[in-house]
Amino acid sequence: MARARLLLPSLLAACAAPPAAGGATMPDWSGPPLQVTSRTDGGLELVLLAPTAGHTFALHAVTIADGCADVDLRHATPGDVLVAQVVTPLPLVVPAAQLAGCRRIRLWVATQHGADDRREPARALAFVLDRS
Repeated sequence: MARARLLLPSLLAACAAPPAAGGATMPDWSGPPLQVTSRTDGGLELVLLAPTAGHTFALHAVTIADGCADVDLRHATPGDVLVAQVVTPLPLVVPAAQLAGCRRIRLWVATQHGADDRREPARALAFVLDRS
């Protein structure tokens, strides 16, 4: 039991995410699961696991500042439309050239709900990758 008490604080400290630049400290996106794989060429392979058919997932923009790449992604849900109830993987590749060799990469996702949603969606931090 004493060993568990010593080990738990160490594990929690090791898993704590470092603060992201721009005030974002922890991912706050609450959408579908997002798988992130770092490719050998320096790019990223992303897979959004949409809970139903009818979702879309696209690369919107990549902004480089202070050695950090901010990757803006767009996720659109089918809204109130009837769609097949099947988990749908939506793959996306972020080319290495767009990441410009940055060691810190933040993935931001903005979600629109249905085709009639015309408002500019707020983006949320989905993932922070440190390639140190």
